[in-house]
Amino acid sequence: MSLDSSVGAAAHLGNWRVSVGGRVYGPYSTEQMLSFVAEGRIASHSIVAVGDHGPWVSASDDPVLAGMLNRPAAAPSIQGPSHSVTPAESIITTDAQSQGTNYIVFADIKSRSGYNFERELTKLGPNYRLNTTLWLLNSDFPVGQVRNVLIQHLGRTDSLLVADTTHGKTAWFNLGPEAEAKIRRIWKRAVS
Repeated sequence: MSLDSSVGAAAHLGNWRVSVGGRVYGPYSTEQMLSFVAEGRIASHSIVAVGDHGPWVSASDDPVLAGMLNRPAAAPSIQGPSHSVTPAESIITTDAQSQGTNYIVFADIKSRSGYNFERELTKLGPNYRLNTTLWLLNSDFPVGQVRNVLIQHLGRTDSLLVADTTHGKTAWFNLGPEAEAKIRRIWKRAVS
């Protein structure tokens, strides 16, 4: 894939940044960014920049990431600038055979975000709270989108791990670089 020299040089130096909810994360290497895309942590609507002064663009407009993005057809989508999820009635699929995806959701909520977090979790699908930090969820949303919806209702000190037990995928928020590295080494994605 050809890139102009400034974008290519910045990308190879590991100088990617990602903006989520007004917070900037990074720098990340190109390899990390492509891994994030494969994990569903970067979606077509994710806001990214290459280099310290590069323009902020959606991932689907970035020449490196655009080719890697999976664009599911007819999947429910996050709507509007507040990233609010569609009403619960519209989440139910028309395919009577669909069983949804089983998730384990771990959320360490230290802020006062608990009520809004649980309200959004209910919109994603049927769920059951096992204890103060652990929920079981069945949803038609992919793991990255479940994470993206839920993090909109978490504070700076809160953390989240979503494990897709049906497909062997994970997505997380605010766990720190050491935990992220260990998760990648331990959690092996199921081969389809």
